[in-house]
Parts: sequence; C-alpha cells; structure tokens
Amino acid sequence: MRMLLPRVARVGAAYVKGNDGSNVCPANSAKIWDEPTCVAAAASVGVTSVTTQTTTNYPSGCYSRDVAVSDGPSVTEVYLNPHATGAESSDSTPLCACARPSAGCLRRKLELLRPRG
Repeated sequence: MRMLLPRVARVGAAYVKGNDGSNVCPANSAKIWDEPTCVAAAASVGVTSVTTQTTTNYPSGCYSRDVAVSDGPSVTEVYLNPHATGAESSDSTPLCACARPSAGCLRRKLELLRPRG
C-alpha cells in the first residue's frame, strides 16, 4: 500500500497553509494572530476580506474555510480566531507565517498530491 504525504500548499512568499482539518502550523512556520498579517495571508490565497470570530469550533489564529454556495461552487473565506486554543475542523485549514523566509518553510511550499477518493 502506498502512503501519501500530507498536503502543504504554497500561498505566498511569506505564508504557508497547514494541513486540511488541522489546528497546527507546519514546521518553520507560526500561527498568525493579528489582523493585518491575516489580511495579507488572505490576499495570498485570493481572498479580499477577513472575518474575526472567537470560537472553540475552528482553528485558532488565521485560517481558511471552503463554504458551500447553493447556486455555484464553494468559495474560500478567511477568518481570524483569537481564541487561545481553537480546535481542528475538517473544513478548515490554518494559514501560517513563515518563521524565517530562508528556512524550510519556503522549501515546503509546494502542492503535494492529495489523495483522490
């Protein structure tokens, strides 16, 4: 049986996506806690606004979420959750800041094949 690597996606020069459904950032990156940085990370994935909400049901910090739309394809929304711990959520993905642009964070910014099922 073949083992697939987790998906880590490139989102911009200073940002990286965590694994779908997780509440942690990849190695050499850190959670984003402030609105200006979250807005910049959102822009790197093509989203123009950020909604702030405090909740225990979604990842803490900055995260993206694909939301179903009744009359078309899903849309990506970005949220900033100031809750201290947050939680994993199957439909959400942390947006993280590279701790050091020259570190492994940038080398990991490639889209790995995602299992198709």
